Amino acid sequence: MFEADALGMPPPERRTAALAATAGLDCFGAGLRRAEAEAASEAALVSSSGEMVVVVSEVHLDVPAVLERLERMFDGFASLG
Repeated sequence: MFEADALGMPPPERRTAALAATAGLDCFGAGLRRAEAEAASEAALVSSSGEMVVVVSEVHLDVPAVLERLERMFDGFASLG
């Protein structure tokens, strides 16, 4: 079961601003330099043509209709794989 009182995210920023602010910093500890990371990311995109990413927001888990629709969505994903 997933239970949350609140989830938050930092305010959005442009990719160029974020890259300039980090100046090639290895934020995730992968040990990749920026050029290597971009090449790896591009290779992952090419090789994952059958993959999908779904983002949902403003999901009110205390509303029964939302839970029903989430279950329907997850059932749909399960039937794909």
